[in-house]
Amino acid sequence: MALREDIPRYEILDLLGEGALATVYRVRGRKDGAVRALKALKSEQASAPRALERFADEYRILSALHHPCLPEVYDYGVVPGGTPFIVMEFLEGAPLDQYLRDHPADLWLLLFQMNEALAFIHEHNLLHLDLKPSNVLVRRTKIFGKEESPLAVLIDFGLAYRREVGGKVKLVGTPGYMAPEIVRGEENLTRAVDYYSLGVVIYELIEGQLPFRGSLHDILRAHLAEEVVFERRKVEHAELQPWVERLMSKEPSERLDAFQGFRRAVAARLGQSVEKLERVFALGYIDSLGLVGKEEVWEELRSWASEVASALAVRKALRARTAPPVVRAGGDVVDGVVGGVVGGGSCDVGHGHVSEVGDELADVGNPGGLVGPAAVAAATPRPW
Repeated sequence: MALREDIPRYEILDLLGEGALATVYRVRGRKDGAVRALKALKSEQASAPRALERFADEYRILSALHHPCLPEVYDYGVVPGGTPFIVMEFLEGAPLDQYLRDHPADLWLLLFQMNEALAFIHEHNLLHLDLKPSNVLVRRTKIFGKEESPLAVLIDFGLAYRREVGGKVKLVGTPGYMAPEIVRGEENLTRAVDYYSLGVVIYELIEGQLPFRGSLHDILRAHLAEEVVFERRKVEHAELQPWVERLMSKEPSERLDAFQGFRRAVAARLGQSVEKLERVFALGYIDSLGLVGKEEVWEELRSWASEVASALAVRKALRARTAPPVVRAGGDVVDGVVGGVVGGGSCDVGHGHVSEVGDELADVGNPGGLVGPAAVAAATPRPW
């Protein structure tokens, strides 16, 4: 369907790509001149109620979430002929696998960012269901500092699934990356399905091919019954291979545990540079929680952070008199924290280490300032 005459608010500049469900154009706003990406549902899909529902869901999902590793969404509309469209951030970059062929040294940094993007959408009760290298776009940015660095952006939420809705999911996604639960058509999927796909993606990045190949029947059967085998076993990727095996476990509960360990391991691998990344990513939680500009909420958060910092100080003083510091698996020393619990409440911040809850407040242009990332992460609800 030709859209050039049908979207009065936007001028179509050129075609960016075309998939089974939608076509993506580069457009310019007629009022502000801003260049955006416009995703239009294909005309043959526009008559299918389920396709229309999923397309509208994609807009509702992304417009409510704000994170450096997700595209910004600006507009939604329907052309006179009945085709819906979404206008979002125009991203210039390369697919994950293509980028890493040219920049292999950035692998661990991009894995960290992918982990954080998945954790973010999962904490908002959302599953992606189609994680693969072509759905991770790597762009160059200066959001982390003066020097340009790569940023992995998770795209294409057309198959996204909200856990509170539940229900059975048809065979959706890309067969080579599909979790066993999806192949079996199970109901009430968990975030473990995305962790399985993450394991497949990492396998493909380090082996140069998918773990299971052949006919569609062969691939689906392998997801259900075959264990992953590394054929090349490159020395430089030896550290990742056990994690891939765990992330691709046939048992979803094992994947849930594996991801938390993998997330900590990747963060530890990056060392001190993680703190700078975390501060930038924390802004996504703040924006998506609707805290920007709400001074009374910031005052409450600052009070909460002060109380927790005081409790930590007391616990630290008591423990200093009676016992040595607690050392967690991975070598992190956690003073004043017993098993990750402070005063009976969880202090898990997602990476297996506890930042100072009383981090200095950083000015981010809102009246209250920014409570440190540990406080924001601890205050963010974790639905499952």
